[in-house]
Amino acid sequence: MHGVKYDSIEYPVCFGKNGDLVGIAARRPIGPEEAYLFVPNKIIINDEKIMASEIAFIINRHKDVFDEHADAEYLRLMFFITYELSKEEKSMWYPYFKITERSDLPAFWD
Repeated sequence: MHGVKYDSIEYPVCFGKNGDLVGIAARRPIGPEEAYLFVPNKIIINDEKIMASEIAFIINRHKDVFDEHADAEYLRLMFFITYELSKEEKSMWYPYFKITERSDLPAFWD
């Protein structure tokens, strides 16, 4: 999935009495400070990517919300993720959104 490597772990895995707790399981013993997940920089969502996206003009027009507000960084991220979710299969992050529980995405946090 876009260069992400996670050969040492399995996701998603269901835990709990009813299997309603989703998490990650090791496929082999993982040592202390051993990396088990590799994510290429090109797919990490950050402010640089948000401000280079097709919605940056909206963010720039609403500085009071996306720059001056106490939660501006969170609001930019939420706005970007919501926009990318609306693109469905056309989003580069669609494979990630497809396997991620909605509750894991900041756009759906309370």
